[in-house]
Amino acid sequence: MSALLLSSPERMYRVRVVAPKWRADEVLAALQRAGTLHVKGIEAALEKPAVEMRIREIEGLAKALDEILSRAMPSPAAQPPVPPGGLETILSRPFEELKSRAAELAAEFKERLDRISALEGELRELEGLHAHLARARGLLGLKLRDLSYEGEYLFSMLIAAKAETLSGVLDGLGGDLLLHESFEDPEGGATAYILAKASARWRLLPELEAKGVEILRLPKEDLSAGDFLLRLGERIEALRREISKIEEEFKALVPDWSEALILKSAMAWELDRLSVLARALETGHLTAIEGWIPESGLRATSGELEPLGYAYYDYEEADPGEEPPTKLRNWIGTRPFEVIINFFGTPKYTEWDPTPITAYSFAIFYGMMLGDFIYGLGLILAAELLLEKLVDDPSAEGFKLFRNLLYICGGTAMAFGILAGSYLGDAYEFFGLRGVLGPIVRQLSEPFSLIVVSLGIGLIHVNVAHALSAVRGIREGDRAFAIGKAGLFTAELFGIIYIMHKFFDIKLLPFSADLHSQMIYPALIGIAILAASLIKQNGGLGGMLWIFELTGLMGDVLSYSRLAGVGMASFFLASAFNQMAAMAFKGISGAIPGIAGVALGTALSILVASFAHLLNLALSCLGAFIHSMRLCFVEFLPKFYNGGGRPYSPFKAKLSGAATLTRG
Repeated sequence: MSALLLSSPERMYRVRVVAPKWRADEVLAALQRAGTLHVKGIEAALEKPAVEMRIREIEGLAKALDEILSRAMPSPAAQPPVPPGGLETILSRPFEELKSRAAELAAEFKERLDRISALEGELRELEGLHAHLARARGLLGLKLRDLSYEGEYLFSMLIAAKAETLSGVLDGLGGDLLLHESFEDPEGGATAYILAKASARWRLLPELEAKGVEILRLPKEDLSAGDFLLRLGERIEALRREISKIEEEFKALVPDWSEALILKSAMAWELDRLSVLARALETGHLTAIEGWIPESGLRATSGELEPLGYAYYDYEEADPGEEPPTKLRNWIGTRPFEVIINFFGTPKYTEWDPTPITAYSFAIFYGMMLGDFIYGLGLILAAELLLEKLVDDPSAEGFKLFRNLLYICGGTAMAFGILAGSYLGDAYEFFGLRGVLGPIVRQLSEPFSLIVVSLGIGLIHVNVAHALSAVRGIREGDRAFAIGKAGLFTAELFGIIYIMHKFFDIKLLPFSADLHSQMIYPALIGIAILAASLIKQNGGLGGMLWIFELTGLMGDVLSYSRLAGVGMASFFLASAFNQMAAMAFKGISGAIPGIAGVALGTALSILVASFAHLLNLALSCLGAFIHSMRLCFVEFLPKFYNGGGRPYSPFKAKLSGAATLTRG
């Protein structure tokens, strides 16, 4: 889902910091300076199995890096190029960052390393077999099936070992051995062909293996030993070429092999530290601090903890089944509206964050209902000059977001005021400026047209909520729910076309009247799909719930008429107060002749207009806020959003917004 409509919370990591108990205050101070840790708890000790598991993980990475280096280094004596900034610059990076890079490198080459390992295992086996078979040159003319024979009375096979070992073994076989022939080489190796009683086979085999004798596994083929030896040689050469090719690929894929060498050094240093930690755990003098850190805070946390030297820490991404705190992640234009979402309910870690689409909705609703240029400007000035005097801590993040929200709402009210031609209501008419400041969009200044616009906005807004709920149903695998929403959309679309034509004689499509009349049938099909879906979800009761779905949809859309109602109320009250001010001026200036009457009339009219408009401004700002929240909280969000998460609250130093100074 696009982040322009719905965003997702920032990725969170579970963190554990371990330090000596007498250093706990210093570690807490470092974490407070970092200001990123949502504290989960402080424990007296760390379990040794967790450290041992960490040791095994790092050892696995070190082994993988060592294998990569054995393939990628130009030569064992080669010196790596000095990295920019020196070795210390690389190793000063957070260890978890280095570990992640080592894991990426190991995963990238795992398939090739596994392939080489398998090829080398096969190569060693074939080279051994080739050497043993080549030694027995007097047998190369025999068939493989004769050299490895298993009959009812006799069996034969080839065995190999050191010459002195093999000689002693053959002498000890006694009467079970019917025939044998040995072949030795100058290096002291020996291969022997033996023929023995079949009844002694299962006793002899374990004895031979226990004495270090290798039994040669030959395929039972109608092939001479000499031809098989040639085939072995060809396969051995093919394996060597393939291994060499993969190793060359390694060198091409790891041009900066010094990085792997540095990462291996980092793994070795961490293993040393972990081994010391494992020994320290046995004394019971450690404290563990657990919590959650967002991805954006990992570097800051590492930057505070690394210089301490005595603090061990590690982190890993939250598991799917966990519920870490939620840190919302929205662009600067929509972030202030996180206040509204948190008021409804913080998103769960795995849930959508509807802040973006709620921001657009709330700002438009508020602007339509306040809908006056001067009132919008007044809201912005009040937020800038007065709001911080009403709170204890103006530096709090929540206060800053709320004030920015009011700035945005004031701006939209000013924009709608320009479009509707509302400046303290119709005050411009008293100054003869109607032609200059009149409405630009007539639909926003005429009551009936404004109601139609409001209902149109409601129809779109409610259907967006239903569409998002259908998408959620698909994501969660609830097909019946998603199909029901499709039925609702079908019934709604064709039903509106049919009703507008049947009852209001309005054609919404460029088709004939007869075709408009036929729209009732797809609408009924949509109702049937909706009813079937509800029956699937709720049993027999679902056979009636479709009625409430349709009437609920109508009620939700009609609820948006408040956009017009509240907006017109603000405008007409402002206009009425303008008339009151004008009446006050006319009454005083008419009763008291001359300039004194004009002056007193002007002063009284300004006093009346100021008080009345300030009252209307306060009521209109509050009313627009409440009704905008109502439309988002009742008609919109509950259809696809649950909330219920925990807000991310980092442990950090806070500066009080005020201080009292006394002089002694």
